Amino acid sequence: MARPRTISDEQILEAARVVFTRDGVAASTATVAREAGVSEGTVFRRFPTKDALFQRAMSSPEEWRLDLEGRVGQGAVEEQVAALAVELIEKMRRTLPRMMALATCGDHPRELWRSNPEAPPFAALKALTNYFDSEMRLGRVAAIDPEVVARVILGSVHNYAFLEYMGIHTRIPIAAPTFARGIARLLWRGLDPSRPAAMENG
Repeated sequence: MARPRTISDEQILEAARVVFTRDGVAASTATVAREAGVSEGTVFRRFPTKDALFQRAMSSPEEWRLDLEGRVGQGAVEEQVAALAVELIEKMRRTLPRMMALATCGDHPRELWRSNPEAPPFAALKALTNYFDSEMRLGRVAAIDPEVVARVILGSVHNYAFLEYMGIHTRIPIAAPTFARGIARLLWRGLDPSRPAAMENG
């Protein structure tokens, strides 16, 4: 007798993302189970309801977890910002198609995220804000509102991923690392604590 397939929660969630992105919220858990290669009962043993599975899969908090505490005080801030921008672009590339699919199916992402403090946008904004606040306290960046800096980075990478998704980059190509370095260089002009303009902030 064949042994039951061992599967992780994340593998089931990835199958659910594929199915819900393709078919919308109307997709069945049986379809998710087939995509994952397990029984529907296995899915329900991990996720008690279809709604719980949908919320967990499409919110994708694990994908947006940023481990930034270990970066505080380490290396050049400009280089850290460039690396963060590349990392966030990759995350946005995975998330944006799901957001667009949800909106097309009438399931706007805001309905998933409104009551979830760990939803991707909130989690990323909080992590970035805390990172820049910590660097500011160390005197490594100028005394500028850290949430504003975090929003500028998130807005920039969202714009990059959105234009790429819409096919604009085929006409106006720019590689993600090049874009990330440009954003970092531009931001550093305002974040550099040694610049007089930064010291006059406020």
